[in-house]
Amino acid sequence: MKSRKQYLKKSQSILELVQETIRGAKIRLHEAPKRILSDEDVNSFIEKITSSKIYKSAVSPYEQVTATEQEEDRTSTSAYIIIRMNTPNQPERKSKAVEFYNGINREFKSLFPKKDGYTVTSSISETKVKIIVNGYAYVIKFAKPMDETLADTDVKEGLSVFFAYYDKQSEKITIDNFMEEVSSLLDFVKVKSNVPGLSNSTYVKCLNYLKRLVVSGKKKEMKTFKAYATTVNQNMSHGNTFATFFEKNDNFYVERDELFENIRKIGSQVSGYPKDKWCPGDIYFIRNGSESEIDKRLTLAKKQLSDNKEQALATMNSLFSDRYLENVDKSTPIVAVSLKMAEAQAGKLKSGFDEYADAPKDYSLDNEELSFKVEDFRNKIKELADKLKPITTSQDVDIKWEFINPDTIEDFETLKFKYASYKAVYFILTKIAENRVKDFDEAIVSLTAYGLGMINKSKSFLGSVNPPFFKVVANKDGSYKKPTLFKGGTPIGLVNLENPNSKPSIVISDKPTFKGLSMSFGLIIGSENFDMIISFRPNGASKRQITIELTKASPID
Repeated sequence: MKSRKQYLKKSQSILELVQETIRGAKIRLHEAPKRILSDEDVNSFIEKITSSKIYKSAVSPYEQVTATEQEEDRTSTSAYIIIRMNTPNQPERKSKAVEFYNGINREFKSLFPKKDGYTVTSSISETKVKIIVNGYAYVIKFAKPMDETLADTDVKEGLSVFFAYYDKQSEKITIDNFMEEVSSLLDFVKVKSNVPGLSNSTYVKCLNYLKRLVVSGKKKEMKTFKAYATTVNQNMSHGNTFATFFEKNDNFYVERDELFENIRKIGSQVSGYPKDKWCPGDIYFIRNGSESEIDKRLTLAKKQLSDNKEQALATMNSLFSDRYLENVDKSTPIVAVSLKMAEAQAGKLKSGFDEYADAPKDYSLDNEELSFKVEDFRNKIKELADKLKPITTSQDVDIKWEFINPDTIEDFETLKFKYASYKAVYFILTKIAENRVKDFDEAIVSLTAYGLGMINKSKSFLGSVNPPFFKVVANKDGSYKKPTLFKGGTPIGLVNLENPNSKPSIVISDKPTFKGLSMSFGLIIGSENFDMIISFRPNGASKRQITIELTKASPID
Protein backbone atom coordinates (compact mmCIF):
# COMPACT_ATOMS: atom_id res chain seq x y z
CA MET A 1 0.00 0.00 0.00
CA LYS A 2 1.33 3.47 -0.86
CA SER A 3 2.27 5.77 1.92
CA ARG A 4 0.47 9.08 2.37
CA LYS A 5 3.68 10.85 1.31
CA GLN A 6 3.89 8.84 -1.93
CA TYR A 7 0.22 9.50 -2.63
CA LEU A 8 0.63 13.26 -2.11
CA LYS A 9 3.72 13.25 -4.34
CA LYS A 10 1.77 11.51 -7.10
CA SER A 11 -1.14 13.94 -6.71
CA GLN A 12 1.29 16.88 -6.93
CA SER A 13 2.85 15.55 -10.13
CA ILE A 14 -0.61 15.16 -11.68
CA LEU A 15 -1.51 18.72 -10.68
CA GLU A 16 1.73 20.03 -12.22
CA LEU A 17 0.94 18.14 -15.43
CA VAL A 18 -2.56 19.68 -15.55
CA GLN A 19 -1.17 23.17 -14.93
CA GLU A 20 1.49 22.71 -17.62
CA THR A 21 -1.17 21.53 -20.06
CA ILE A 22 -3.38 24.52 -19.25
CA ARG A 23 -0.50 26.94 -19.86
CA GLY A 24 0.25 25.29 -23.19
CA ALA A 25 -3.32 25.14 -24.43
CA LYS A 26 -4.19 27.58 -27.18
CA ILE A 27 -7.83 28.63 -27.25
CA ARG A 28 -9.25 30.35 -30.29
CA LEU A 29 -12.61 32.00 -29.91
CA HIS A 30 -15.15 31.72 -32.71
CA GLU A 31 -18.19 33.67 -33.62
CA ALA A 32 -21.12 31.44 -32.70
CA PRO A 33 -23.03 29.95 -35.65
CA LYS A 34 -26.60 31.07 -36.09
CA ARG A 35 -27.97 27.51 -36.05
CA ILE A 36 -28.61 26.25 -32.53
CA LEU A 37 -26.84 23.19 -31.17
CA SER A 38 -29.39 20.38 -31.45
CA ASP A 39 -29.67 17.11 -29.55
CA GLU A 40 -28.59 15.37 -32.76
CA ASP A 41 -25.38 17.43 -32.80
CA VAL A 42 -24.66 16.54 -29.18
CA ASN A 43 -25.45 12.85 -29.67
CA SER A 44 -23.21 12.72 -32.75
CA PHE A 45 -20.39 14.35 -30.80
CA ILE A 46 -20.78 11.89 -27.91
CA GLU A 47 -20.80 8.95 -30.34
CA LYS A 48 -17.57 10.14 -31.97
CA ILE A 49 -15.89 10.68 -28.61
CA THR A 50 -16.91 7.37 -27.05
CA SER A 51 -15.95 5.35 -30.15
CA SER A 52 -12.50 6.93 -30.40
CA LYS A 53 -9.33 4.98 -29.58
CA ILE A 54 -8.22 7.47 -26.92
CA TYR A 55 -11.56 7.31 -25.15
CA LYS A 56 -11.45 3.53 -24.98
CA SER A 57 -7.90 3.55 -23.63
CA ALA A 58 -8.06 6.58 -21.32
CA VAL A 59 -11.63 6.52 -20.03
CA SER A 60 -13.20 3.08 -20.33
CA PRO A 61 -14.72 1.45 -18.48
CA TYR A 62 -17.17 4.24 -17.80
CA GLU A 63 -20.40 4.21 -15.88
CA GLN A 64 -22.46 6.47 -18.12
CA VAL A 65 -22.32 9.48 -20.41
CA THR A 66 -25.04 12.13 -20.20
CA ALA A 67 -25.58 15.55 -21.76
CA THR A 68 -27.14 18.29 -19.66
CA GLU A 69 -28.01 21.94 -20.17
CA GLN A 70 -24.88 24.07 -19.94
CA GLU A 71 -25.55 26.47 -17.06
CA GLU A 72 -22.04 27.86 -16.68
CA ASP A 73 -22.09 29.70 -19.99
CA ARG A 74 -25.68 29.35 -21.12
CA THR A 75 -25.88 29.74 -24.90
CA SER A 76 -27.64 27.77 -27.61
CA THR A 77 -24.23 26.79 -29.04
CA SER A 78 -22.82 24.97 -26.01
CA ALA A 79 -23.39 21.59 -24.36
CA TYR A 80 -22.31 20.18 -21.01
CA ILE A 81 -21.43 16.48 -21.07
CA ILE A 82 -20.82 14.40 -17.95
CA ILE A 83 -18.77 11.21 -18.10
CA ARG A 84 -19.20 9.27 -14.87
CA MET A 85 -16.17 7.06 -14.33
CA ASN A 86 -15.62 4.06 -12.10
CA THR A 87 -12.91 6.18 -10.48
CA PRO A 88 -14.02 7.99 -7.32
CA ASN A 89 -10.54 9.43 -6.66
CA GLN A 90 -10.23 12.98 -8.08
CA PRO A 91 -6.45 12.99 -8.75
CA GLU A 92 -6.90 9.86 -10.85
CA ARG A 93 -9.75 11.49 -12.76
CA LYS A 94 -7.52 14.52 -13.38
CA SER A 95 -4.87 12.21 -14.78
CA LYS A 96 -7.45 10.53 -17.02
CA ALA A 97 -8.69 13.95 -18.19
CA VAL A 98 -5.14 14.96 -19.18
CA GLU A 99 -4.59 11.66 -20.99
CA PHE A 100 -7.89 12.08 -22.81
CA TYR A 101 -7.14 15.72 -23.66
CA ASN A 102 -3.71 14.91 -25.12
CA GLY A 103 -5.03 11.95 -27.05
CA ILE A 104 -8.05 13.71 -28.47
CA ASN A 105 -5.80 16.45 -29.82
CA ARG A 106 -3.91 13.82 -31.79
CA GLU A 107 -7.17 12.50 -33.26
CA PHE A 108 -8.76 15.87 -34.16
CA LYS A 109 -8.24 15.61 -37.91
CA SER A 110 -9.94 12.23 -38.23
CA LEU A 111 -12.75 12.92 -35.74
CA PHE A 112 -13.64 16.53 -36.54
CA PRO A 113 -12.96 17.82 -40.07
CA LYS A 114 -12.71 21.60 -40.49
CA LYS A 115 -15.90 23.17 -41.73
CA ASP A 116 -17.08 26.59 -42.92
CA GLY A 117 -13.84 28.29 -41.98
CA TYR A 118 -13.98 27.09 -38.37
CA THR A 119 -11.23 25.12 -36.70
CA VAL A 120 -11.13 22.72 -33.80
CA THR A 121 -9.54 23.81 -30.52
CA SER A 122 -9.47 22.58 -26.96
CA SER A 123 -8.51 23.46 -23.40
CA ILE A 124 -8.37 21.69 -20.06
CA SER A 125 -9.03 22.73 -16.47
CA GLU A 126 -9.08 20.33 -13.53
CA THR A 127 -11.38 17.46 -14.64
CA LYS A 128 -13.05 19.40 -17.48
CA VAL A 129 -12.05 19.32 -21.14
CA LYS A 130 -13.52 21.94 -23.47
CA ILE A 131 -13.63 21.19 -27.18
CA ILE A 132 -14.82 23.74 -29.76
CA VAL A 133 -15.86 22.12 -33.03
CA ASN A 134 -16.81 24.40 -35.91
CA GLY A 135 -18.00 27.08 -33.51
CA TYR A 136 -19.85 24.82 -31.07
CA ALA A 137 -18.51 24.33 -27.53
CA TYR A 138 -18.64 21.01 -25.70
CA VAL A 139 -17.53 20.92 -22.07
CA ILE A 140 -16.75 17.37 -20.90
CA LYS A 141 -16.70 16.80 -17.14
CA PHE A 142 -15.03 13.67 -15.77
CA ALA A 143 -17.14 12.95 -12.69
CA LYS A 144 -17.21 10.38 -9.92
CA PRO A 145 -19.63 7.42 -10.01
CA MET A 146 -23.26 8.21 -9.32
CA ASP A 147 -24.92 7.01 -6.13
CA GLU A 148 -26.58 3.76 -7.23
CA THR A 149 -29.85 4.74 -5.52
CA LEU A 150 -30.17 7.95 -7.57
CA ALA A 151 -32.56 7.44 -10.44
CA ASP A 152 -31.72 9.15 -13.72
CA THR A 153 -34.43 10.62 -15.95
CA ASP A 154 -35.00 7.34 -17.80
CA VAL A 155 -35.64 5.48 -14.54
CA LYS A 156 -37.78 8.20 -12.93
CA GLU A 157 -40.03 8.42 -15.97
CA GLY A 158 -39.75 4.82 -17.17
CA LEU A 159 -40.86 3.31 -13.86
CA SER A 160 -43.94 5.54 -14.00
CA VAL A 161 -44.74 3.92 -17.35
CA PHE A 162 -44.32 0.50 -15.70
CA PHE A 163 -47.03 1.42 -13.22
CA ALA A 164 -49.22 2.86 -16.01
CA TYR A 165 -49.63 -0.64 -17.44
CA TYR A 166 -49.64 -2.53 -14.15
CA ASP A 167 -53.10 -4.08 -13.63
CA LYS A 168 -52.77 -4.69 -9.88
CA GLN A 169 -53.60 -2.21 -7.12
CA SER A 170 -50.27 -1.51 -5.40
CA GLU A 171 -49.62 -0.58 -1.81
CA LYS A 172 -46.87 1.71 -0.57
CA ILE A 173 -43.64 -0.30 -0.65
CA THR A 174 -42.16 -0.96 2.79
CA ILE A 175 -39.58 -3.31 4.25
CA ASP A 176 -42.47 -5.58 5.27
CA ASN A 177 -44.16 -5.94 1.88
CA PHE A 178 -41.45 -5.22 -0.73
CA MET A 179 -41.00 -8.84 -1.78
CA GLU A 180 -44.66 -9.26 -2.64
CA GLU A 181 -45.16 -5.83 -4.23
CA VAL A 182 -41.94 -5.55 -6.25
CA SER A 183 -41.78 -9.20 -7.26
CA SER A 184 -45.33 -8.97 -8.58
CA LEU A 185 -44.44 -5.87 -10.64
CA LEU A 186 -41.27 -7.52 -11.96
CA ASP A 187 -43.17 -10.64 -12.97
CA PHE A 188 -45.73 -8.48 -14.78
CA VAL A 189 -43.23 -6.46 -16.85
CA LYS A 190 -40.94 -9.44 -17.53
CA VAL A 191 -43.81 -11.28 -19.21
CA LYS A 192 -44.02 -8.42 -21.69
CA SER A 193 -40.25 -8.60 -22.45
CA ASN A 194 -40.56 -4.87 -22.88
CA VAL A 195 -43.07 -2.21 -21.88
CA PRO A 196 -44.89 -0.47 -24.77
CA GLY A 197 -43.71 3.09 -25.21
CA LEU A 198 -40.26 2.55 -23.69
CA SER A 199 -36.96 1.91 -25.45
CA ASN A 200 -35.26 -1.36 -24.59
CA SER A 201 -32.41 0.44 -22.81
CA THR A 202 -34.84 2.33 -20.54
CA TYR A 203 -36.76 -0.88 -19.89
CA VAL A 204 -33.57 -2.64 -18.77
CA LYS A 205 -32.52 0.31 -16.58
CA CYS A 206 -35.88 0.20 -14.79
CA LEU A 207 -35.70 -3.57 -14.28
CA ASN A 208 -32.23 -3.27 -12.76
CA TYR A 209 -33.36 -0.48 -10.44
CA LEU A 210 -36.18 -2.63 -9.10
CA LYS A 211 -33.85 -5.61 -8.69
CA ARG A 212 -31.39 -3.49 -6.67
CA LEU A 213 -34.30 -2.43 -4.42
CA VAL A 214 -35.06 -6.10 -3.76
CA VAL A 215 -31.40 -6.90 -3.00
CA SER A 216 -31.10 -4.01 -0.54
CA GLY A 217 -34.31 -5.13 1.17
CA LYS A 218 -33.14 -8.73 1.51
CA LYS A 219 -29.85 -7.56 3.04
CA LYS A 220 -31.71 -5.21 5.41
CA GLU A 221 -29.63 -2.24 4.17
CA MET A 222 -32.26 0.14 5.47
CA LYS A 223 -30.79 3.46 4.32
CA THR A 224 -30.25 2.16 0.78
CA PHE A 225 -33.62 0.40 0.73
CA LYS A 226 -35.44 3.54 1.87
CA ALA A 227 -33.83 5.58 -0.93
CA TYR A 228 -34.94 3.05 -3.56
CA ALA A 229 -38.43 2.71 -2.09
CA THR A 230 -38.94 6.48 -1.90
CA THR A 231 -38.36 6.75 -5.65
CA VAL A 232 -40.51 3.75 -6.61
CA ASN A 233 -43.40 4.86 -4.38
CA GLN A 234 -43.47 8.17 -6.22
CA ASN A 235 -43.58 6.30 -9.53
CA MET A 236 -46.51 4.35 -8.07
CA SER A 237 -48.21 7.67 -7.30
CA HIS A 238 -47.83 8.71 -10.94
CA GLY A 239 -49.30 5.38 -11.99
CA ASN A 240 -52.31 5.81 -9.72
CA THR A 241 -52.91 9.24 -11.24
CA PHE A 242 -52.60 7.75 -14.74
CA ALA A 243 -55.29 5.24 -13.80
CA THR A 244 -57.87 8.02 -13.50
CA PHE A 245 -57.13 8.98 -17.12
CA PHE A 246 -57.47 5.42 -18.44
CA GLU A 247 -60.77 4.92 -16.62
CA LYS A 248 -62.27 7.46 -19.04
CA ASN A 249 -59.95 6.81 -21.99
CA ASP A 250 -59.13 3.11 -22.31
CA ASN A 251 -58.22 3.45 -26.01
CA PHE A 252 -54.93 5.26 -25.29
CA TYR A 253 -51.41 3.97 -24.68
CA VAL A 254 -48.33 5.52 -23.06
CA GLU A 255 -45.51 6.66 -25.34
CA ARG A 256 -41.94 7.71 -24.48
CA ASP A 257 -40.01 6.15 -27.35
CA GLU A 258 -39.51 6.91 -31.06
CA LEU A 259 -42.87 8.55 -31.84
CA PHE A 260 -42.60 10.67 -28.69
CA GLU A 261 -39.10 11.84 -29.64
CA ASN A 262 -40.09 12.57 -33.24
CA ILE A 263 -43.02 14.77 -32.18
CA ARG A 264 -40.76 16.65 -29.73
CA LYS A 265 -38.05 17.09 -32.35
CA ILE A 266 -40.42 18.65 -34.89
CA GLY A 267 -42.10 20.75 -32.18
CA SER A 268 -38.70 22.15 -31.24
CA GLN A 269 -37.86 22.90 -34.89
CA VAL A 270 -41.15 24.71 -35.43
CA SER A 271 -41.14 26.70 -32.18
CA GLY A 272 -37.41 27.41 -32.00
CA TYR A 273 -37.45 26.41 -28.33
CA PRO A 274 -35.80 23.39 -26.66
CA LYS A 275 -38.05 20.35 -26.73
CA ASP A 276 -38.97 20.47 -23.04
CA LYS A 277 -39.68 24.22 -23.19
CA TRP A 278 -41.98 23.85 -26.21
CA CYS A 279 -43.86 21.00 -24.52
CA PRO A 280 -42.88 20.08 -20.94
CA GLY A 281 -44.59 16.69 -21.27
CA ASP A 282 -42.29 13.82 -20.20
CA ILE A 283 -44.64 11.17 -21.56
CA TYR A 284 -47.58 11.23 -23.98
CA PHE A 285 -50.87 9.37 -23.86
CA ILE A 286 -51.66 8.59 -27.52
CA ARG A 287 -54.96 7.38 -28.97
CA ASN A 288 -54.75 3.93 -30.56
CA GLY A 289 -54.86 4.13 -34.36
CA SER A 290 -54.11 7.86 -34.54
CA GLU A 291 -50.50 7.46 -35.70
CA SER A 292 -51.26 8.22 -39.37
CA GLU A 293 -53.19 11.38 -38.44
CA ILE A 294 -50.31 12.50 -36.22
CA ASP A 295 -47.86 11.90 -39.06
CA LYS A 296 -50.03 13.97 -41.46
CA ARG A 297 -50.03 16.97 -39.12
CA LEU A 298 -46.30 16.69 -38.49
CA THR A 299 -45.67 16.67 -42.23
CA LEU A 300 -48.01 19.65 -42.71
CA ALA A 301 -46.31 21.63 -39.92
CA LYS A 302 -42.90 21.10 -41.53
CA LYS A 303 -44.26 22.34 -44.88
CA GLN A 304 -45.86 25.40 -43.28
CA LEU A 305 -42.72 26.34 -41.38
CA SER A 306 -40.99 28.09 -44.28
CA ASP A 307 -44.01 30.31 -45.07
CA ASN A 308 -45.93 30.79 -41.85
CA LYS A 309 -44.39 29.87 -38.49
CA GLU A 310 -47.52 30.85 -36.58
CA GLN A 311 -49.58 28.44 -38.67
CA ALA A 312 -46.98 25.68 -38.32
CA LEU A 313 -46.97 26.04 -34.53
CA ALA A 314 -50.78 26.03 -34.44
CA THR A 315 -50.76 22.77 -36.45
CA MET A 316 -48.36 21.17 -33.98
CA ASN A 317 -50.25 22.34 -30.92
CA SER A 318 -53.59 21.19 -32.35
CA LEU A 319 -52.47 17.62 -31.67
CA PHE A 320 -52.73 18.09 -27.90
CA SER A 321 -55.79 17.83 -25.66
CA ASP A 322 -56.67 19.86 -22.58
CA ARG A 323 -58.70 16.99 -21.09
CA TYR A 324 -57.56 14.40 -18.57
CA LEU A 325 -60.36 13.47 -16.19
CA GLU A 326 -62.89 13.59 -19.05
CA ASN A 327 -63.23 11.84 -22.41
CA VAL A 328 -60.62 13.21 -24.84
CA ASP A 329 -61.97 14.63 -28.07
CA LYS A 330 -61.02 12.61 -31.18
CA SER A 331 -59.53 15.67 -32.89
CA THR A 332 -56.76 15.84 -30.26
CA PRO A 333 -55.02 12.45 -30.19
CA ILE A 334 -52.29 13.32 -27.65
CA VAL A 335 -52.33 14.17 -23.94
CA ALA A 336 -48.97 15.47 -22.69
CA VAL A 337 -48.03 14.74 -19.07
CA SER A 338 -45.18 16.37 -17.19
CA LEU A 339 -43.93 14.16 -14.34
CA LYS A 340 -42.54 15.66 -11.15
CA MET A 341 -41.20 13.94 -8.06
CA ALA A 342 -42.47 15.25 -4.74
CA GLU A 343 -39.50 17.52 -4.04
CA ALA A 344 -38.39 18.37 -7.58
CA GLN A 345 -37.88 21.99 -8.56
CA ALA A 346 -40.78 23.31 -10.60
CA GLY A 347 -38.86 24.78 -13.54
CA LYS A 348 -35.70 26.58 -14.61
CA LEU A 349 -36.00 30.25 -15.47
CA LYS A 350 -32.56 31.50 -16.45
CA SER A 351 -32.76 30.12 -19.99
CA GLY A 352 -35.80 32.37 -20.43
CA PHE A 353 -33.51 35.39 -20.12
CA ASP A 354 -32.32 34.71 -23.67
CA GLU A 355 -35.65 36.10 -24.87
CA TYR A 356 -34.60 39.54 -23.66
CA ALA A 357 -30.77 39.59 -23.58
CA ASP A 358 -28.39 40.84 -26.24
CA ALA A 359 -25.67 38.61 -24.75
CA PRO A 360 -25.31 36.31 -21.70
CA LYS A 361 -23.17 38.93 -19.94
CA ASP A 362 -26.34 41.04 -19.62
CA TYR A 363 -27.38 38.76 -16.76
CA SER A 364 -24.32 36.61 -15.97
CA LEU A 365 -21.01 37.65 -14.46
CA ASP A 366 -18.44 38.59 -17.12
CA ASN A 367 -14.69 38.03 -16.86
CA GLU A 368 -14.06 41.48 -15.38
CA GLU A 369 -16.64 40.90 -12.64
CA LEU A 370 -15.25 37.46 -11.90
CA SER A 371 -11.91 39.13 -11.07
CA PHE A 372 -13.47 41.44 -8.45
CA LYS A 373 -12.11 41.54 -4.90
CA VAL A 374 -14.20 41.67 -1.71
CA GLU A 375 -14.50 45.47 -1.68
CA ASP A 376 -15.39 45.52 -5.38
CA PHE A 377 -18.35 43.19 -4.79
CA ARG A 378 -19.48 45.19 -1.75
CA ASN A 379 -19.42 48.47 -3.69
CA LYS A 380 -21.21 46.96 -6.69
CA ILE A 381 -23.95 45.50 -4.46
CA LYS A 382 -24.47 48.95 -2.94
CA GLU A 383 -24.65 50.56 -6.42
CA LEU A 384 -27.25 48.05 -7.58
CA ALA A 385 -29.25 48.41 -4.37
CA ASP A 386 -29.44 52.18 -4.95
CA LYS A 387 -30.72 51.55 -8.47
CA LEU A 388 -33.17 48.84 -7.40
CA LYS A 389 -34.83 50.62 -4.46
CA PRO A 390 -36.78 53.19 -6.50
CA ILE A 391 -37.85 50.78 -9.24
CA THR A 392 -38.95 47.81 -7.13
CA THR A 393 -42.18 49.63 -6.50
CA SER A 394 -45.67 49.27 -7.86
CA GLN A 395 -49.03 50.82 -7.22
CA ASP A 396 -50.71 47.45 -7.63
CA VAL A 397 -48.32 45.17 -5.74
CA ASP A 398 -46.62 45.43 -2.36
CA ILE A 399 -42.92 44.60 -2.92
CA LYS A 400 -41.14 43.86 0.36
CA TRP A 401 -37.33 43.87 0.19
CA GLU A 402 -35.07 44.61 3.13
CA PHE A 403 -31.72 45.14 1.41
CA ILE A 404 -28.68 43.68 3.18
CA ASN A 405 -25.65 45.71 4.22
CA PRO A 406 -22.79 44.07 2.24
CA ASP A 407 -20.22 45.45 4.70
CA THR A 408 -21.43 42.84 7.20
CA ILE A 409 -20.55 39.98 4.81
CA GLU A 410 -17.00 38.68 5.07
CA ASP A 411 -17.33 35.52 2.97
CA PHE A 412 -16.09 36.09 -0.60
CA GLU A 413 -18.33 33.44 -2.22
CA THR A 414 -21.43 34.87 -0.53
CA LEU A 415 -20.61 38.36 -1.82
CA LYS A 416 -19.98 37.08 -5.35
CA PHE A 417 -23.23 35.16 -5.65
CA LYS A 418 -25.17 37.90 -3.85
CA TYR A 419 -23.94 40.40 -6.45
CA ALA A 420 -24.79 37.95 -9.27
CA SER A 421 -28.34 37.70 -7.86
CA TYR A 422 -28.71 41.47 -7.65
CA LYS A 423 -27.48 41.74 -11.24
CA ALA A 424 -30.07 39.18 -12.38
CA VAL A 425 -32.88 41.07 -10.62
CA TYR A 426 -31.68 44.31 -12.21
CA PHE A 427 -31.77 42.55 -15.59
CA ILE A 428 -35.38 41.53 -14.94
CA LEU A 429 -36.30 45.12 -14.16
CA THR A 430 -34.43 46.86 -16.96
CA LYS A 431 -34.67 44.29 -19.76
CA ILE A 432 -37.72 42.10 -19.25
CA ALA A 433 -39.94 44.80 -17.77
CA GLU A 434 -38.85 47.40 -20.31
CA ASN A 435 -39.03 45.22 -23.40
CA ARG A 436 -42.12 43.11 -22.79
CA VAL A 437 -44.18 44.26 -19.85
CA LYS A 438 -44.76 47.42 -17.85
CA ASP A 439 -43.77 46.67 -14.29
CA PHE A 440 -41.55 44.49 -12.14
CA ASP A 441 -44.49 42.41 -10.94
CA GLU A 442 -45.62 41.78 -14.51
CA ALA A 443 -42.07 40.81 -15.44
CA ILE A 444 -42.00 38.26 -12.62
CA VAL A 445 -45.31 36.81 -13.83
CA SER A 446 -43.97 36.61 -17.41
CA LEU A 447 -40.78 34.88 -16.27
CA THR A 448 -42.71 32.45 -14.05
CA ALA A 449 -44.99 31.57 -16.94
CA TYR A 450 -41.89 30.65 -18.97
CA GLY A 451 -40.69 28.31 -16.22
CA LEU A 452 -44.11 26.68 -15.96
CA GLY A 453 -44.33 26.08 -19.70
CA MET A 454 -46.88 28.81 -20.48
CA ILE A 455 -44.95 31.06 -22.86
CA ASN A 456 -47.50 33.64 -23.97
CA LYS A 457 -45.03 36.09 -25.53
CA SER A 458 -41.86 35.38 -27.49
CA LYS A 459 -39.61 36.87 -30.15
CA SER A 460 -41.15 34.80 -32.94
CA PHE A 461 -44.81 34.27 -32.02
CA LEU A 462 -47.67 36.56 -31.11
CA GLY A 463 -49.62 34.05 -29.06
CA SER A 464 -48.92 31.07 -26.84
CA VAL A 465 -45.95 28.88 -27.72
CA ASN A 466 -46.88 25.77 -25.71
CA PRO A 467 -49.54 23.14 -26.32
CA PRO A 468 -51.74 22.27 -23.31
CA PHE A 469 -50.16 19.78 -20.90
CA PHE A 470 -50.83 18.31 -17.47
CA LYS A 471 -48.42 18.30 -14.55
CA VAL A 472 -48.56 15.25 -12.29
CA VAL A 473 -46.65 15.68 -9.02
CA ALA A 474 -45.99 12.54 -7.00
CA ASN A 475 -46.99 11.77 -3.45
CA LYS A 476 -44.35 9.91 -1.44
CA ASP A 477 -46.91 7.44 -0.14
CA GLY A 478 -47.79 6.28 -3.66
CA SER A 479 -51.30 7.75 -3.66
CA TYR A 480 -53.19 9.61 -6.36
CA LYS A 481 -52.65 13.34 -6.81
CA LYS A 482 -54.88 15.51 -8.94
CA PRO A 483 -53.25 16.52 -12.25
CA THR A 484 -52.91 20.25 -12.96
CA LEU A 485 -53.66 21.67 -16.41
CA PHE A 486 -51.32 24.28 -17.91
CA LYS A 487 -52.68 25.84 -21.06
CA GLY A 488 -51.57 28.77 -23.18
CA GLY A 489 -53.89 31.76 -23.04
CA THR A 490 -55.02 30.94 -19.51
CA PRO A 491 -55.27 34.15 -17.41
CA ILE A 492 -52.32 34.36 -15.02
CA GLY A 493 -51.51 36.97 -12.40
CA LEU A 494 -50.42 37.70 -8.84
CA VAL A 495 -52.79 37.10 -5.95
CA ASN A 496 -52.78 37.56 -2.18
CA LEU A 497 -53.16 34.00 -0.90
CA GLU A 498 -54.21 35.06 2.61
CA ASN A 499 -56.75 37.65 1.47
CA PRO A 500 -57.73 37.61 -2.22
CA ASN A 501 -59.31 41.06 -1.88
CA SER A 502 -56.06 42.66 -0.70
CA LYS A 503 -53.12 43.89 -2.74
CA PRO A 504 -50.78 41.03 -3.84
CA SER A 505 -47.25 41.01 -2.44
CA ILE A 506 -43.81 39.85 -3.51
CA VAL A 507 -41.54 39.12 -0.55
CA ILE A 508 -37.81 39.10 -1.35
CA SER A 509 -35.66 37.28 1.21
CA ASP A 510 -32.18 38.78 1.27
CA LYS A 511 -30.23 37.26 4.17
CA PRO A 512 -26.51 38.05 4.67
CA THR A 513 -25.74 34.34 5.17
CA PHE A 514 -27.48 33.22 1.95
CA LYS A 515 -25.55 33.12 -1.34
CA GLY A 516 -28.43 34.56 -3.32
CA LEU A 517 -32.04 35.68 -2.99
CA SER A 518 -35.53 34.19 -2.99
CA MET A 519 -38.89 35.65 -4.02
CA SER A 520 -42.18 34.41 -2.57
CA PHE A 521 -45.60 35.27 -4.00
CA GLY A 522 -49.04 33.93 -4.79
CA LEU A 523 -50.08 33.24 -8.37
CA ILE A 524 -53.50 32.61 -9.88
CA ILE A 525 -53.63 30.50 -13.06
CA GLY A 526 -57.15 30.35 -14.42
CA SER A 527 -59.16 29.59 -11.30
CA GLU A 528 -56.38 27.87 -9.30
CA ASN A 529 -54.08 29.53 -6.75
CA PHE A 530 -50.41 28.57 -6.41
CA ASP A 531 -47.80 29.23 -3.74
CA MET A 532 -44.61 30.20 -5.62
CA ILE A 533 -40.93 30.65 -4.75
CA ILE A 534 -38.20 31.74 -7.18
CA SER A 535 -34.64 31.11 -5.98
CA PHE A 536 -31.50 32.88 -7.16
CA ARG A 537 -28.63 30.70 -5.93
CA PRO A 538 -25.24 29.25 -6.92
CA ASN A 539 -25.35 26.79 -9.78
CA GLY A 540 -24.19 23.43 -8.45
CA ALA A 541 -22.18 22.73 -11.63
CA SER A 542 -20.38 26.08 -11.55
CA LYS A 543 -18.35 28.18 -9.16
CA ARG A 544 -18.90 31.21 -11.36
CA GLN A 545 -22.60 31.79 -11.91
CA ILE A 546 -26.04 31.52 -10.33
CA THR A 547 -29.01 29.52 -11.46
CA ILE A 548 -32.58 30.78 -11.23
CA GLU A 549 -35.42 28.36 -10.77
CA LEU A 550 -38.91 27.84 -9.46
CA THR A 551 -38.21 25.93 -6.28
CA LYS A 552 -41.89 25.85 -5.38
CA ALA A 553 -45.08 25.87 -7.42
CA SER A 554 -47.67 24.26 -5.18
CA PRO A 555 -51.38 24.43 -5.98
CA ILE A 556 -53.52 25.58 -3.04
CA ASP A 557 -56.44 23.21 -2.46
